[in-house]
Formats: sequence, structure tokens, C-alpha cells
Amino acid sequence: MRKKFVLLFALVAMVVAGMAMAQQTNSLALPGASELSRMQTSQNALFDNIVVYRRTHNALAGFLAGTKGDTLIVQTGGREEFVPLSDISKVVIDVESMAGKYAIAGMLSGIYLGNLLFFSAKNQPTAYFGSDDNEWFELLAVNSGSALVGGGLGYVIGLGSGDEKVFDFTGSERQQQAEWQRLQRHSLREPPAKKVHLTFQAGHVYTRVSSRYKDALEEAGFRVNEYSFDGPEKASNFNLLRKAQLMVSIADKAEIGAALMWLGEPRVWGDFGANFFGNVSQSLDATGYYALVIYPPLRARKPRQNLWNVGLGIGAAKVDFSLRAVGRTRSLPFRDVMAVHNVTKTSFSIAIFTGLNLYLY
Repeated sequence: MRKKFVLLFALVAMVVAGMAMAQQTNSLALPGASELSRMQTSQNALFDNIVVYRRTHNALAGFLAGTKGDTLIVQTGGREEFVPLSDISKVVIDVESMAGKYAIAGMLSGIYLGNLLFFSAKNQPTAYFGSDDNEWFELLAVNSGSALVGGGLGYVIGLGSGDEKVFDFTGSERQQQAEWQRLQRHSLREPPAKKVHLTFQAGHVYTRVSSRYKDALEEAGFRVNEYSFDGPEKASNFNLLRKAQLMVSIADKAEIGAALMWLGEPRVWGDFGANFFGNVSQSLDATGYYALVIYPPLRARKPRQNLWNVGLGIGAAKVDFSLRAVGRTRSLPFRDVMAVHNVTKTSFSIAIFTGLNLYLY
């Protein structure tokens, strides 16, 4: 049944991605379009189409080549035109669609969500990747199908990212300077600083409680994590969803927000083999709720240059710990045996962390 579902998912993914890639973009007509069309193939693809409306001359159409001081540089007719700020009344820039970048982001997001939905171990703490032998067909179908769906949706969404940017220089001197700074940021390809950040984190977990009980069961002669009486799947130590956090930037100096952390460890169980039908199991599940502050120790000049952050979280953590032994003897007279020890506790918690950021684009 699972193979049929995975195959159906892969087929649907291919259809959705094919429909997405069939979409076409529409070019924006600009003054001097014939000249632009002749130049477009020979110019750097990073150059945006631009129209400069001047106070003392006709409109100038070309490619944005940058700024220098209070002068706008436009590439047109195989030469550079220098237009001073004092002669500019309006600038219109045709921003190129980011469908390709959105498609890449969609593919990565799709692969992540596909693994989270299909390969999280059952009856284990939140989102541990199953360590049972998954067939290569399932891994290939889910990851390729998720990449196709995510990439297709990202591409479609990215088609709407191309738009006109208008810079108006008819206002007061202060307004003109603000518009000029905005135009300079655009020419430098500096992305606007994001005010709200939603992130999800995954990673390898170095267990403490689970590893200790695993060692104790092995020393006591148990077969560890082989046969499960109550059905948990084997889990690796890689957690697909360790933390989700929502942060808000404050004056580009720090971030405040909240985080939800899943702090559980993979379950451990053991059995005595043929002489005893049943097992002994240990589980630790925990959830932390934190108010966070994140600060970059080294200030950067540009928004996306803060590669190193440190953070502090204050909140509470709820812990559910369980030890359980259950089974039945295999010889007459049959006897059921069960012992359970549970601990549930909520306590004050502090989280201290640091992170390195890598910007792909």
C-alpha cells in the first residue's frame, strides 16, 4: 500500500511540476524597446532595464549600470550615459523575475517537508528520521517528487516577483535623497533587511539519557532495539524538526521573538529473546517554550553579512519520562508482567546557543 501511494505521489509531482514549468513570463514594454531588444543579448544579465525621465532632456532608456556619487550611470547604445541627480525627475526599473531562485528554494523546502512527512519514525519523539532500512525506491520517489512539487510551486510563485520599481524625484530635497538612497541600494543588489524571520532547524542530536539506558540494557543482557512489543520504529539520532522560531528585528541591531523546541530523545527498548515475550522500554519526550533574544557580536555593514549570532532563551520546559516493562512468560502457567514508572514535570529553563548563517543568494 505504501509503495502504491509513493508511486502515485511521484506521478502527481511530475504533473504539477510540468504544469508549473509550462508557465511563461511576459516582458514589459519600455520606451526605446527596439533599442533595448537589440542590446539585451550582449549585456550583462544582471543589468536591469531602466527608463530615466529627465528634466531637461528626453527620456533615456537602457540598462542600469550603477551609481557614482550623485550620478546615475545608464548603459545605452553601446556607451555609458551619466545622468546627474539634479536632472532626474523619475526612474522606472523593470525588475527581473526571480522564478529561478524561487524554484531552488522551493526544491529544498519540498525535500525537507517530504522527509518530514514520510520518514519521521512512528511512536518516537517528534520528527526523528527513521533508521529502518528504507527501500531506495521510496527514498528516490519521495525526494524527487517533493523536489519537483516544491520547485514547480516556487517557480510559479517567482513568476510574480518581477515588477516595476518607480523612484520619484519630484518631491522635497529630503524625499529626493531618500529615493536616491533607495536607488543606490537597488543598484548594489542589496536585499532589503527582513524584519520578520521564521526558521526551522534540524540536526544531529547527541543523546545523554537514551545512550545511558541503552548501555545499561546491553550490559544486563538485553537485545536492544530489535523487537518492539508496542511498535515504535527504529530512529536515528537525526532530528528533522528540533526548533521552530519566529523573530523580529529591532533597529538592525538585535532580534527578539519566541521559539518552540522539541527536546526529546529516541526511545530505547530491549528484550530477553526467546525466554520472555515482552520488553523493557525507556522514553524521554520534552518540549521547551522560550522567549528569545539574538544578537550579532560582530556588527556588519550590510544586512546579510551577519554570519555569526548568539542567542539567549528564557522559558519553561515540559518533560515526560517513562520506564516500562511489559511481557508474558511463554511456559505454563502464563503470567502477565508489567511495571510502569512515569515522571511528568514542567520547570524553568534557559537556552544558550550560537549559530553561523550561510546565505545561498
